[in-house]
Amino acid sequence: VSPNNGFKQDFVSNSNVVDISDWRTTKKSASIILQNVARAINNEPDIILFGCNSQFYYDLIPLLNTDVKIIDLIHAFSGPKGSEYYSLPCVHRFYKRIVLGEKTKNDFKKLYEENETPSKFLENLTIIPNKVDAPKTIPFKNYSGKLNILFVARNSDEKRPGLVLRVTELASDLKLPVNFLIIGDFESLKGKVRQNVTVIGEVTDRELLKSYYL
Repeated sequence: VSPNNGFKQDFVSNSNVVDISDWRTTKKSASIILQNVARAINNEPDIILFGCNSQFYYDLIPLLNTDVKIIDLIHAFSGPKGSEYYSLPCVHRFYKRIVLGEKTKNDFKKLYEENETPSKFLENLTIIPNKVDAPKTIPFKNYSGKLNILFVARNSDEKRPGLVLRVTELASDLKLPVNFLIIGDFESLKGKVRQNVTVIGEVTDRELLKSYYL
């Protein structure tokens, strides 16, 4: 479940959206929803199912017909309790598994080896690199002053915000001429960071975000 509705309107304008996040109040209700969703999918021909970092998604897969093509997306590993571990029983069902780069691909290779998962399933891994739109103009940079370092991400383990905060602390201790700007759902950090850090918070306006990139 997404922590906010930042991109919900984009989905609504291009698809039929059914939000089930409020229905899963108990294990029984979650089980009923899983069965109903699986039944609806199984009744449709030529289904391609796409999911990402969702336990509901991985719980749904065993209930689906074998002719349902299942595509999974995991950009990066998030830890011992992350989706990469929870999804292990479903590996044999993935038609494709999309990752961000060679690092995550190698992480899966190690994970499969440690859990005695057949290496043939590594063939389903497909790398699609992440990207942002680069500005068409190159702004003037003044390198004589303090260096501004921008961190843009959502507040989740695979983005390693703890590592970024540790870097800001070391930079502060070393009195380096560096300022850090953090964009994302990091409001909880406000008032808890060093003076060399500015927590901007979420930015949903694309033009404003571009201005920070510039």
